[in-house]
Amino acid sequence: MIQTTASSVQATEATASSADSDITYVLELEAKLETDFQAREAIFSEIEIDSTSNSFGIVYRVWQNMRILGTFYRSPSDGKWIAEPFCSRDRRRYKTADSAQKAIIKAWKL
Repeated sequence: MIQTTASSVQATEATASSADSDITYVLELEAKLETDFQAREAIFSEIEIDSTSNSFGIVYRVWQNMRILGTFYRSPSDGKWIAEPFCSRDRRRYKTADSAQKAIIKAWKL
């Protein structure tokens, strides 16, 4: 009877050890995902937008620290937003200013 009890204790300890291992794995995975998320968010926190006026209207500039990434503005002809990332000649039209800003950031693959 004592051996049966000892076997039961060993089985319980093995199950507890396996559960602890699973919990540790999940916690490590959550920590890694949180770190990755914060790194992606940090990129966008470094982005600033300002504007200037010219003869055509208001031009918005997208900056990362001291580097200008591109400009975007609203087309007077159709009301769409035109994004001009400075790293390419690609000029596309977007329905929203947010979409134009994101296109400039994405063109730089930040």
